[in-house]
Amino acid sequence: MCFGATDDGDRIADRFWRFSPDLDSLWSVEIHTEPSDESQGHTATAKGSWLYGVGSVFHPGEAGDVFLTKLDTSGAVLWTREYGGAWRDEGWSMDTTVDGGFVLGGWSQFSDTNYDAWVIKTDSAGDQEWQRYLGGAFRDGYSNVISTANGQYLSVGADATEQTDFVTVFKPYAARLSSDGDLLWQRSYGHWNTENEFNTAKELADGSFIACGTYHTGERTAGMLARIGANGDSLWMRTYVHPPLDSVFSYHTLYDVIQDSAGYFVSCGALAAGGQDLWVLRVDSFGCLVPGCQQFDHIAEQGSGLHVLAYPNPTQGRLFLSFRSAQPPRGEFVLVNATGAIVQRFRPGGASMEIELNMEHHPAGMYLLHYAEQGSVKWSQKVIKE
Repeated sequence: MCFGATDDGDRIADRFWRFSPDLDSLWSVEIHTEPSDESQGHTATAKGSWLYGVGSVFHPGEAGDVFLTKLDTSGAVLWTREYGGAWRDEGWSMDTTVDGGFVLGGWSQFSDTNYDAWVIKTDSAGDQEWQRYLGGAFRDGYSNVISTANGQYLSVGADATEQTDFVTVFKPYAARLSSDGDLLWQRSYGHWNTENEFNTAKELADGSFIACGTYHTGERTAGMLARIGANGDSLWMRTYVHPPLDSVFSYHTLYDVIQDSAGYFVSCGALAAGGQDLWVLRVDSFGCLVPGCQQFDHIAEQGSGLHVLAYPNPTQGRLFLSFRSAQPPRGEFVLVNATGAIVQRFRPGGASMEIELNMEHHPAGMYLLHYAEQGSVKWSQKVIKE
């Protein structure tokens, strides 16, 4: 199933789809059918024999409300509930709760310059039980909220740390709420930028969380994964950039993440450099594309300027690099073939990066990969392409 929207040129209307296992459309239905309404669906889930969706609706003359809807398996709308105030409110995420109800995540406006993340708890009939606003005096990001195994809640998003009339900068943000909506802790992570945020999170078996999102490294916008302890402490946070886009203007983000049966994390998102492509990556339990990268997480404290790991070598086409620099990097990687010709070059993109280098289009043979800054080679290694 899928909950989204269609645009016929006159209005944007929410639409709920149900698909067969072969992805053939079984049916689709609009929740808000008034021609004067505009609405968008954002998240759907199944619970027992029922289907539920959360989204945003804009009635004529009103700023916008969050809505929750219930359907049966044939697409009949059984009820729709709306939540909101005098200003604009939007609903983006939902999860089921241990007591049979729902927790909704979104965003609420209080003035032209003040927005807060918004968490709403409802009972099984969609009636609101409590709400919690998260944020300060600036335009904070929306809440993507999940239920935890012990009946509490985790909300992730973006904390606005500074703001002018036209620009707001954010840090990735997480907050834990009790079963009654009381704030247990809240944290922001890393440095601030206009694009830094968590998009979603999942609870792990040990009670910690894995979150994914977007993070600007200082040179470019990268995908980001972060492991967060049950108490909100940052266990690790890493950024990722697709190597062919290292030397061009590009945008990367990760929208969802799961832990597979081997304990590794698989995340999907999008990357763009003129066009847009689907992006999938798999890392180990430390967030490393190259196993062992966690050994170099604190190189600034160790007083070492540069660490690079390359694996596997020999390679059949994919070479993984773990790059750690105590200073913002100013150089580039250069791949040279056996004749001395440069066949590929790219920049690391940040001081702490996991990089995947695709050598599949290069012929088999021996290559030299080196990293140089201001004409000086800081690291080099022979690479065998089988």
